Amino acid sequence: MTRKYFLLSNMKLRFFLMCALLGLFGATIHAQPRLSYEALDRTNRNPAWFRQSLAVPVSGTDSLDVHTFFRIPYPSIIFKKIESEADGWIADLVITFDVMTVTPRARRNQEPETTLGRVVWSRDVRPENFDQTKSTTHFVQGSVSVRIPRQMYRVVPSVQINGVANTINVLPNPEPPPSDVSIFFLETVPTELRALNVGSNILFGGDADLLLMYASDSLATIDIMAINGPKDSTVVWSGAMSSESGIGSFGGFSDANGAVRVVLAEEGHIRLHRFILPTKNFENVMHRILVKQNGRIIHQTTFMPRWFNIPSGLLNLDVAIDMMKFALNEEALRNMRRGSTSDRERKFNAYWKQRDPTPESAYNELMAEYYTRIDYAYNTFSSPAQPGYDSIMGKTWILYGKPVKEERLFPPDGDAIVVWEYPTRRFIFRSTTGFGDFELVSSP
Repeated sequence: MTRKYFLLSNMKLRFFLMCALLGLFGATIHAQPRLSYEALDRTNRNPAWFRQSLAVPVSGTDSLDVHTFFRIPYPSIIFKKIESEADGWIADLVITFDVMTVTPRARRNQEPETTLGRVVWSRDVRPENFDQTKSTTHFVQGSVSVRIPRQMYRVVPSVQINGVANTINVLPNPEPPPSDVSIFFLETVPTELRALNVGSNILFGGDADLLLMYASDSLATIDIMAINGPKDSTVVWSGAMSSESGIGSFGGFSDANGAVRVVLAEEGHIRLHRFILPTKNFENVMHRILVKQNGRIIHQTTFMPRWFNIPSGLLNLDVAIDMMKFALNEEALRNMRRGSTSDRERKFNAYWKQRDPTPESAYNELMAEYYTRIDYAYNTFSSPAQPGYDSIMGKTWILYGKPVKEERLFPPDGDAIVVWEYPTRRFIFRSTTGFGDFELVSSP
């Protein structure tokens, strides 16, 4: 599963969630071997970085320009403190990209590969404060290009951070065979060609445009198919190149000002066509893109709508159902737990689908918000005595969300007090142990 980076407005979402959680009470979730929430949370980590390479034919030659763009979130970078600044942090990031030969014979005989080209990218990365160094929503991104002979290849990155070699896990993204067609996704910024830059993926439930780079004057058609099984695929979108989709010629990439952008050229042999896709409706299954010329497939690739910040509780069906204890009474929860795996999955999906505030899209904002609140409660309010979602502050957060105002009081002759205020409610909590445990002393 994957996640889009926007939700409903806070007030509208709060209304939907309150209706569901206070008794006015889907995306597909897959059953797995039974695990605990805590085990899922420990393993729920985002990929370290994303990378995508495109091979663009060079006009009049038997060469390729290999363009690679990448994105590295701050938590996978090791920052060092700047002693002269109160909240200053820096990382000297150097990435060397080697473009290597790929031949069946070399792999079969374990022969050394040949380096076709090398390019180095470097930058001093300076977050604004310490919190940003741990934030998955902050990242550094860039692009490099290198010319090689036209043949199969792979891009091998090596990373140095502050002069020390580091291993950064790369989301698998093999290079395609050389082709006159290249495809990648754009952010939906109408005035720019800004790469989405999450590998060959898109964001589940989010918006994305498709950019087709085509080294031919002939027109082509595009089909996008959802792959639901080995012999089950459905066309979810079709388009065709036209004068309306054409936006100019390819002039390269630029990573100025923190984003990877496509540069337009006044003329060139690589034509660019931009298509607006209904990606909000794409399910979180593998998709295949087929580019056809006169009915013949000339290029194909795959992508996946991914939920990169998926709440931990949604990684396992049984855990997801267990965590519905804050929304269901005991009888309803027992009923949800009954039956086979397919029965439980059907009931779980039906429950959330019935309460989906945007049923026309594949992404269920209500379900996402509910399980995101559980994650926040666990990571914020856990203590040696109990997990945060079972604490009184955690349960209040799950039911009501983030307070509009929060106040902490430290009486000289008493225990610490925390006050949460909502538009129509006010909760007062008092510390009981000094280790993060609180009791509710006043509520509406």
